[in-house]
Amino acid sequence: STSNSFKKVEPYEKYEQGGSLFDRGPQVNDFLRLRVRDARGFSPDTVYKIPYQAKAGEKGVSLLVGKMVGGDDELVITVIFDTSHFDVSSAALWWDAHKELFITVISDDTQ
Repeated sequence: STSNSFKKVEPYEKYEQGGSLFDRGPQVNDFLRLRVRDARGFSPDTVYKIPYQAKAGEKGVSLLVGKMVGGDDELVITVIFDTSHFDVSSAALWWDAHKELFITVISDDTQ
C-alpha cells in the first residue's frame, strides 16, 4: 500500500507560508500575475480571462478562470494586475483583502 501523506501546496499557499507572492518574475508585459492554483490540472478548453471589480469603479484586475480536468466547478487560476493601476505592494494588499473570494469555488453548477 502507498501512503498519500503528501498534500499538494497551491501557489497562494506558498505565499501564505512566507514565500513570494509573485514567484516567477512578477512583471510580464505590464502585468503582475498572482498564481492562485497550478494551471496544469485544468482543462485548456475551459480556461478564459475575465475583468473583475472587487468594488465599483475599480480598474486593473482580471481573472484567469477554468475547470479542472473532470470537474464542474469554475476556479480562479491566476489574478492578473495591470501595472498602470497596481504595483507589487498594492497588488499584495489587494490580495490580502480579497483572497477568500478566490481560494474557494466561484461557481457551482448544482441544480
